[in-house]
Amino acid sequence: MTNATVQLDVRLELDIDDFDTNPDAVAQMLASRLQQAIAEGLLSGGTLAVVDEHEVDTVANPHLFEDAVTRHLEDVLASGALRPDVIARRMAQYGLMSTSEFLEDIEDRAGPLRRGREG
Repeated sequence: MTNATVQLDVRLELDIDDFDTNPDAVAQMLASRLQQAIAEGLLSGGTLAVVDEHEVDTVANPHLFEDAVTRHLEDVLASGALRPDVIARRMAQYGLMSTSEFLEDIEDRAGPLRRGREG
């Protein structure tokens, strides 16, 4: 009997139009369902194949948060809460962060961001 390893990359892009739906909760639910499918052999289709390892990663579409982040930054600048000598450093920090780290930092400072485009 010959063993073979197959790498399969699957990407699921999910658009959530209901702004009251928590995308993190949806991502966690999907990851849980994937784990359940692997455990029950649903991905191997009844064959002798097994899933040795898997990885789940969730990435938010940053464009969904653009208006909320812009408003927050405008408010911070207008209020004087961010000193001019700190602006360049903050911009450098934000530029070097991943999207999820950036959104988490903004939410830590401003509270939950409302997703979606205004117009």
